[in-house]
Amino acid sequence: MLTLTDFKQRILGPLLRGDSPADESPLTLFAARLDYPLVYVFESNQWAELRGAAKRLARAGEKLSTILAADGFTPDMLLHNSPLSVLALCHDPALAQRWVEAIERAVATETDIVTVSTVLLPVTTQQLIGGLYSSPRSVIGVPGMNDYQERINRYYGLNSPSTVPKDDTIAQRRHFGEVIALLHTLLARASESRQIVPFYEALPFAERCESCRVRPAETLQDRNPICGVCLRKRTETGRDSSFAASTSRPKHPAIIRIEAIGLDQLLEQQPTPLAYRRLCQEMLDVFRSAPNQFPDVTRLASDTGWMTLATPAAEALDIAATILESMALHYGLKLPTTFAAGIALGTDELPALNDLAEQTFTFLRRIEGNASLIDVRVYQPDQPFDRFRKPYTLDETRRLSEGVALLQSAKLPEGLFAELSEQAAHGNAGLYYTFERSKLPQVDQQTLQRLEHAWEVGAAPGSRFFAMLTVALALATQEP
Repeated sequence: MLTLTDFKQRILGPLLRGDSPADESPLTLFAARLDYPLVYVFESNQWAELRGAAKRLARAGEKLSTILAADGFTPDMLLHNSPLSVLALCHDPALAQRWVEAIERAVATETDIVTVSTVLLPVTTQQLIGGLYSSPRSVIGVPGMNDYQERINRYYGLNSPSTVPKDDTIAQRRHFGEVIALLHTLLARASESRQIVPFYEALPFAERCESCRVRPAETLQDRNPICGVCLRKRTETGRDSSFAASTSRPKHPAIIRIEAIGLDQLLEQQPTPLAYRRLCQEMLDVFRSAPNQFPDVTRLASDTGWMTLATPAAEALDIAATILESMALHYGLKLPTTFAAGIALGTDELPALNDLAEQTFTFLRRIEGNASLIDVRVYQPDQPFDRFRKPYTLDETRRLSEGVALLQSAKLPEGLFAELSEQAAHGNAGLYYTFERSKLPQVDQQTLQRLEHAWEVGAAPGSRFFAMLTVALALATQEP
């Protein structure tokens, strides 16, 4: 069995320098990731509980690297170390198993209900460099195997079902990314197939917690029934007066979700542990520094390639656009993948806004390419989610912000075009807009004409204009 010193010098050191280690000792790839962090944060609409949950979650994430550091695995030895996950190469499978048990205990102690998905993957140094498994390059001539040959060629990026992959084509595909792809699959499987979860039975005659409405109440606070989990979230802010006063609940809140679309696929393309580590660290740095310039932004949860923020609704569009612009400038306007922001506003219920932001990203994750995109959704529970509307580019977002400023300065009547989104869903937006606009005073009609000119509508407004107008009206009515 290798000692830690020998492992660092003969295997880990060369791998993190981009070299090939000479030692062929068996290794274990250890991965841990907290499950469903946003479910834990958004269990209730109490601001103190959301902030407390965010702090407890961040502290639980810190335990991941702390436990590894206690056994000599300092942060510079880890392949990946983010607020909610960790990836490390270990020389001793028994040590990795102890990490699993210690991390599960630490996270449960800190958060009460958050679980951790862990994976222990046995690997060799050759698999880390040249791909996981050997497979046939060709099955041509074998009866009944044409479909299999086609799958082989599709894996190596070949169009013809009868072409045999060449050595350089195989080398471009068989690398460390195969290990990461398998690791992502195993982590997802571990999270979805978990059999032992924290369970709080709420019998029919038990009074439920007023905050989460899930667990049975254990005590009273301010004469309101509350469970122990929500109480510990709520009292978290009381431990640190500076934390409690650092950010107050926005009067009219919005939830911003920012994500690097397709980051997992990008990580699976990294050929070496060094390249993988560099990409992870760069993503962490970009997402960690982006919102720091805004005093009214509250970071509720974040990890590699994504973060969820709470902001005042009136400032949400400008904040999201500025963050995406700073990310684009970091990469010299040559983004490695699409960076998207989903903004949810229109209600004071933060869990509902988070659900809307998640639904927005279910739609945004289908987008391919390298761009900066923003999608703004207004909470309307009585209307279906518009799955066909395209997100806004940064140029469109700037024009949208100008339109919001124009509507705010004009002070149009309250409730103007209140049924616009509903009429748009039925294909009647043009007729509805024309009729409602004709009832306005001349000065307000001129304001809408300036808005059409600013958004380059042309002869007749279309669906894009009506979508932008719905968002602009919602933002213009928000108090700062």
